[in-house]
Amino acid sequence: MMGIESFFEISEHTLSCNNGSQFLFYGAKNPASFKSLQGIDLVFIDEATELSEKAWEYLIPTVRTDDSKFLVAFNPELATDWCYDNFITHTHPRAYVTKLYHYDNPFFPKVLKEEMEYDKSRSLNKYLHIWEGELVLEVEGAYWNHDMIQYVDDAEMAKLYLAEFEQLERIVVSVDPSVTNKSTSDACGIVVCGKYKNKDEYLVIEDLTKIAAPNEWRDIAILAYDNFKADLIVAETNQGGDMVKASIKNKRKDVAYKGVHASRGKTTRAEPISALYADGKVKHLKRFTTLEYEMVTFTGDKKDKSPNALDAVVHGLHELSGNYTTVPKGMVKATTTFNF
Repeated sequence: MMGIESFFEISEHTLSCNNGSQFLFYGAKNPASFKSLQGIDLVFIDEATELSEKAWEYLIPTVRTDDSKFLVAFNPELATDWCYDNFITHTHPRAYVTKLYHYDNPFFPKVLKEEMEYDKSRSLNKYLHIWEGELVLEVEGAYWNHDMIQYVDDAEMAKLYLAEFEQLERIVVSVDPSVTNKSTSDACGIVVCGKYKNKDEYLVIEDLTKIAAPNEWRDIAILAYDNFKADLIVAETNQGGDMVKASIKNKRKDVAYKGVHASRGKTTRAEPISALYADGKVKHLKRFTTLEYEMVTFTGDKKDKSPNALDAVVHGLHELSGNYTTVPKGMVKATTTFNF
């Protein structure tokens, strides 16, 4: 776009400059890979709350060049997050911390401003977290709390990736469809879930939720179906009805599809899935910001914005667990107990 490609040599993980500088691109699924790094002057970490504490333990000692620097960008969620605890609560003696807002960005797009104003009008807590960078606050009567959300450990994650999820006996792509893609539209919930072999245990693998037109979310769902070698796409048919099936089948007739009509309310559907989490039967492969925000703020209040990623998880885990029963009588909803 800028006409400067002649100044660089580009490979899969490296951008080499003609002046001898290099940009190296790393994910953090295998943080031990950081050990081999040498001569690094500057590290930029985006979405830094997604790095595990183990990844930080590998990364920080690796960068030993004099005058080297870290640029760490994140939107805090919990006071217990490693980044928040080490850079905000207990400010590192060599750290400079600044808070940036959407209005600090001269290129802040109009479509995101409209989405921001919509969130502000529907859910002040979500607005403050997503757009003002505040911590996720306690929501009285929510069906999930942060203690209920467990993550796979580094060793298990590495095994899952190396074995291409061979520990899972079934994988589904779950879709909570949207019918429009305006900035004020509900997002389309798209989540990938799996069931462990011979266990009543489950894994949330990916959250691909976004505001998208029907053709766009259809293509995202089919791509996830292929990439994760899924067994099924399951979609709620309340919005769009047979359109959902027709759209998917017109694109790819070989995709296994199942439509689910949600005849009961969101709270009734959510209760047994909340119970699976409370029993420690569900893990997340990594942190999913949108999904987990919806989980810990979902109270079933009809005035709140539809929790699209959460709806998709509920449908996916229902399909995998066969659990369409309600929570046993006497079980109460979870309430967060964090004091920030």
